[in-house]
Amino acid sequence: MYVRSVTRVGKTRRVDRGVGDTTLRIKANLLGNDEGKLAVAVMPFLTLPTAAEGLGSESIQAGVIAPVSLELPARFWVGGMLQGNL
Repeated sequence: MYVRSVTRVGKTRRVDRGVGDTTLRIKANLLGNDEGKLAVAVMPFLTLPTAAEGLGSESIQAGVIAPVSLELPARFWVGGMLQGNL
């Protein structure tokens, strides 16, 4: 993704532009998704510091995301995600 960042300190203005970091991830459904009222998945991810200086992280980041959704009465849904970083 192309990123443009503007930083102002006093009368000084700095503009950084370029491509952001690269994130790799995969999703595995543990429960539901195609059938049932409850769906649970796990998504491990790895972020690589490929951004230009001043735009992204300067280190490798990793973690796991766990999305959950639940069907409620009257065609309502509720969902959320938990994330843990290593």
